[in-house]
Amino acid sequence: MEMQKENWVLISIIGKGQERRDGARGYEKTRYVFNAKSENEYITKETAFFDIGLLEYLKDVEKLNIDKFIVVGTAKSAWSELLMVIPPEEQQSESISDLYLKVYDQESAKDEEQGVSEEVSNEWEMTL
Repeated sequence: MEMQKENWVLISIIGKGQERRDGARGYEKTRYVFNAKSENEYITKETAFFDIGLLEYLKDVEKLNIDKFIVVGTAKSAWSELLMVIPPEEQQSESISDLYLKVYDQESAKDEEQGVSEEVSNEWEMTL
């Protein structure tokens, strides 16, 4: 009898970040270091949103079957940072690029009171 692999859920919270050195709002890219399976070996991942690096580590190194990645935030959160959960070859599509720019523009707007609209947020959620 073949054992069924357990499904896991990764839950995260996303904030709005802060004004970066380049003047945009969001998270700064950082290089995160994870332990590998063997002693004295490390894996690094450069990303602006820690949990994207963690997600890849858990899937690629720990071999966990991450069934769901739940991210909780507000309309003012830096939702554009989640672009990296989309495979690189799909990120280049015109529809995803256009939607990403809508999300980024709304979260970076000078009027920070509004944030990302519910309509754009729902569309982004379905795309992710």
